[in-house]
Amino acid sequence: MNNVCPIDVVRVQSSILKEDTHECKECAVPATAVNIEPVRGDDAVWSLSICTETGPAKREQQFIACDSFAPCDAVRVSCRVGVADGQILALYQHKEWWMRPAWCSAPTQIPFGTQLLLWRWKGRDDSVRWSAVLAVCDADARTDIRGDEQGITFVVSSNRMGMTRIEATLGFMASAETPYRAVQACVSAAAGRTGVSTRRRKSFPDNLSGLGWCTWDSLGQDVNERQIIEKMQEFHDLGVHISWVLIDDGWSDVDRSQQKLRSFDADPERFPQGLGHTVDVLKQRFGVQHVGVWQAFQGYWNGIDPDGPVADAFGDCLTRCPSGALVPGPTHDQAAQFWNAWESKMSEQGIDVLKVDSQGSISVMTMGAESFGESTVGRHLGLEDAADRMNAALINCMAMTPENFWHSDRAQVARTSDDFLPREPKSLDEHLIQNAYCSLLLGELVYPDWDMFWSEHPYARASVLSRVFSGGPVYCSDALGHTDVSVLREVLGDDGHVPHPDAPGVLVEESLLNDPRSSDVPLGICASFGGCERMLFVGLRQRQMQHVDLTADVPMKVSGPDSDSVVHLQQGDHARFDLSYGQALLVDVDRTPDPTCCGISNHPRR
Repeated sequence: MNNVCPIDVVRVQSSILKEDTHECKECAVPATAVNIEPVRGDDAVWSLSICTETGPAKREQQFIACDSFAPCDAVRVSCRVGVADGQILALYQHKEWWMRPAWCSAPTQIPFGTQLLLWRWKGRDDSVRWSAVLAVCDADARTDIRGDEQGITFVVSSNRMGMTRIEATLGFMASAETPYRAVQACVSAAAGRTGVSTRRRKSFPDNLSGLGWCTWDSLGQDVNERQIIEKMQEFHDLGVHISWVLIDDGWSDVDRSQQKLRSFDADPERFPQGLGHTVDVLKQRFGVQHVGVWQAFQGYWNGIDPDGPVADAFGDCLTRCPSGALVPGPTHDQAAQFWNAWESKMSEQGIDVLKVDSQGSISVMTMGAESFGESTVGRHLGLEDAADRMNAALINCMAMTPENFWHSDRAQVARTSDDFLPREPKSLDEHLIQNAYCSLLLGELVYPDWDMFWSEHPYARASVLSRVFSGGPVYCSDALGHTDVSVLREVLGDDGHVPHPDAPGVLVEESLLNDPRSSDVPLGICASFGGCERMLFVGLRQRQMQHVDLTADVPMKVSGPDSDSVVHLQQGDHARFDLSYGQALLVDVDRTPDPTCCGISNHPRR
C-alpha cells in the first residue's frame, strides 16, 4: 500500500460572521487544521478531515455573542490532486434533492455540489490506475467539491447559525486498478466513518420482488380506489400478474390548498371504505402480495396542518421550522413517536411498502436552525425503527443529498434519479444517465430505484430492461387502456417472476468517461444473473447512430435491437451492431463474471 497521498493542501479559508458588525469576513485557516491519513485496507485509501474554531474568547460565556461560522461555505480547503489521463467523471447535486453526472476535461469544469469524482491515469510503469474522491456528510457538516485552478476545493457547510467549531470529515480518496474498486474503497471507508450500512449488508426486500404497478404516472394526485381497481382488473384480463402496488401521492387526508397533512387516514372521498378495503380487494381479488403507500418525510409537502388531528395528538413530537412550517421533530424519540403512530395505522390497513419522499427538503426547511446532522440523523432513525417494526420495505425518495444518504442506515432502496417523464420521450437519455451513473455511488449503499416506466412508450423496451439491470424494483405506471403486454412479457414470467441481478448493474468501463449522449459509445451496463454475465447497451445519441463492436472470446447471444432479432456469436466471431436513440441491445455472455467487481466483469469485451 502506498501511504503517500496524492493530495496536497494549498489553502484553507473560512467565512466568519462577526459578532460586532454582523458582517461576513474571509479568514485564513492554518493548513495544519487539515489532517490527511491512510485508511487501513487492501487499496490505497486516505481520509481528509478538518478541525477549526472561530477563535478564543467568549464561547464559555453563553450569554455573550461571539463570532461564528457562516452556515453555508463555512470552510474551503483547496487542494492539488493527481492529473487525470483524459476526462473526469463528476456526480454532482444539480437540484435540492437530485444528482446527475458531468464529464469534465479540466478541474475548473468540476461543478459545485460534486459528491464523487472518478478519473483514470497511468502509473510510472504505464499501468492503468483509477482514482476516486468522495465527499462526506458526517455528524453535523456536509462537504461538497468544486473545481478550481489548483485542482479541487472541499467546501464545508453546517446549515446552522451560531457554529463556533467545525470538526468534519472532508472526504476520502482511493487509488485502485479498477474504477469499481476505487469507488467501493471510498464508500466503505466513508460508511465506516458515518456508521451506515453498505448494500452488501442488506437483502433486497421480498416485498418489491416481481412486477409492480404505481399510480403516479397514470392517476397522479387524483388517485382513488375506483380507478385503482379498474386498472388492476385490466391487468388481470390481460394476464399480467402484478405482485405489488404502490399507491402514490394523493391518497392521504391532507389540506390540498395548503399542502399540509391533516390526519393519518386516507382521503374519505377518494377511499370511502378506508385504505384497508382497497388493500383487501387488491390482495383477494387480484392476487397482489404487497401494497405500499407514499408519504412525505415532513408529513406532507408543506408539513403538518397545525389545526388538524395529527397536530392535536402529537404536538410534543413536532417542531416549527424558521418559516413556521410544522414538521416531525429532529430527535430520535420525536421522530419515532410520529412514525410509529403513522406506520402502525398503515400496518393495520395491510400496508407493507413505504415510499418516503421529499427527504432532501428537510435541511432546506430547517436551514439556519438545524445542522445537516441534526436535521436528518434522528428523523431517519425514527422512520427506520417504525418501518422495521411493521416489516416494511422502505424506499427513500428525493434523498440524493449527502445529509440523507450518509445518515440513512437501514433503508434498503433509494431513488437514483429525478422523476421519469413518460410524456416527454426525449427525456430518456437524461433519465438513464442519472440512474446509471449515480448508481456508481448510491448502489454501494442501497438497491437503486430507477423509478417507474410505461410499457406503452416509444422506448419501452430500453426502459424495462434497464430497470431489470438496475438491481432495484421493477414497476410500471400504465394508465387504463395503455399496457403493451409484449413489452412486459420480455421480462415477466407466467408466475410473476422478474429476473433480478446478483448485484446492481454497473457501467462498462467504456461508458464511464464518455458521455453516452454525444459519443460513439452507447450507454453500457453489465450485471450478473445467477452467476451468468449479461450486458445491456442503449443508444442515447439523438441524431446519430451509436455502435457496439463485440468480439466473442466466449459464446454470446445477442438480442436486439428489435426484440425478435437474435444473433449467436461463437468464440472468435466479431460483429457490429448499430443503435439509434432509445434502442436496446441485450448480450448474454457464456462466462462467470469476475467477483472482484461486485459480481461484474471488470472488462466486458466490446
